[in-house]
Amino acid sequence: MSSRSTRNPRQSSFQLLEKFETFSYCKRLSRFCKYLKAYYKYANEEFSLDWSVEELESTYEMCGSEKDKIEKRLLLLGQLIHNKDLKIIFMSKFVNNSDFDNNDTIYSKIKSLKKTIAGVSSVKDSQYPNLCSFIAKNLRKKLYDSCVTIFSVTTMVRPLVDKYCLNAGEETQKILALPKADIDKLIARLTIRFASTIRKNRFRYFKELGCFWQGVDEVAETNVDALDDKDF
Repeated sequence: MSSRSTRNPRQSSFQLLEKFETFSYCKRLSRFCKYLKAYYKYANEEFSLDWSVEELESTYEMCGSEKDKIEKRLLLLGQLIHNKDLKIIFMSKFVNNSDFDNNDTIYSKIKSLKKTIAGVSSVKDSQYPNLCSFIAKNLRKKLYDSCVTIFSVTTMVRPLVDKYCLNAGEETQKILALPKADIDKLIARLTIRFASTIRKNRFRYFKELGCFWQGVDEVAETNVDALDDKDF
């Protein structure tokens, strides 16, 4: 039997989030610290000038891939940790002063994802509430899966409406009874609502670097040793 067949299937981001939700709050904190250490291990990897081009490329690719995987776990786990506790960790012994700029970015990404998920969940439609909830649920999963990449929400709503109707959702007959022009208007309306709330909050950290430092004085002297536990 090949080694490939014995591997566990890769978990989706949503499955990872569900796994993290089963952790105690203390374990979430300690696991976040563990991931942060690993992130900076790969981010600060030193490359030898004696290495061949192939060795340099291979190591660089490996470090980038591992760093992206860990960053996704940081963003997902950060959804389940209070912002004040995140600030405590980022200001703690777990990182060096040279890492503060990266901390700022990671913290802002976590906040951005929290706001975006909340925004998508708040979108309602009085005429098609069940369809709207179905779209929101699927977009939340997509946001978690693509939390470290960019995707176009404007291309997703129509396929989700089609999927909803194929699955015989509660409002399928009502939707299919509409003229095509009205269905197009419905899709356009929902696309605008979801796209606007996602664009309002998603990836705002590119414009808002520095938010990590807001109120940092109030947590800088907190004893971070309390965040350590032994179950990671």
